[in-house]
Amino acid sequence: QRAYELDPKNKHFTELYAELLFYQKKNKQAEALLNALVQNDPGNEEYIYRLAMFYAKNKEYDKAIQSLNQLESKTGFNEDII
Repeated sequence: QRAYELDPKNKHFTELYAELLFYQKKNKQAEALLNALVQNDPGNEEYIYRLAMFYAKNKEYDKAIQSLNQLESKTGFNEDII
């Protein structure tokens, strides 16, 4: 958390902090950080995938499918994603 607070533009710190928030069940904050990562780097397929998995783990299946569709539009069909 401290690293993120010192450098909130650092993508690696943001990603790790979002994961920490998820495990602390602070889902709204984790979702906001993951969405920010995707918005700031929309070409990063890993961020889109992490966001989709976040939604799936939180049983927000419509949002998970939407994120996976976004990923598929960038990468093409890939059955290894799921």
